[in-house]
Amino acid sequence: MGGTARVHTVIVMSRDALYEAVWSTPINVLAREYGISSGRIVAACRELAVPRPDQGHWALAKLGSAPERTPLPEPRKYAPQEVRVFRNDLVRLTTNETHPIAAPDPGDTTVPRLIAATQRALRRAK
Repeated sequence: MGGTARVHTVIVMSRDALYEAVWSTPINVLAREYGISSGRIVAACRELAVPRPDQGHWALAKLGSAPERTPLPEPRKYAPQEVRVFRNDLVRLTTNETHPIAAPDPGDTTVPRLIAATQRALRRAK
């Protein structure tokens, strides 16, 4: 039985790790590596008060004259020290994998209560 299934992956980024990541790799490259949008990385930086490189930083870095890193400020009082980012992946199921949802028994003729109630309501509405 082939097909696809949606798998939810949680990526946990600490404040220090996020700071190191955005200052060592362009955000669009990080986004591709993590499989999330660059906007989500920017939002995580904002959420954790992590400074990001200015626009043009990586172009200057290629030329060998990148400006210095903005130091990581002290965390805000009661601010989170990590952020959780959820990534949805569409994964192809192989024929050896089983689907987690059981199929109904074909010999079962009972109708669940919710379906029966819906059928009655639709008949009355005619």
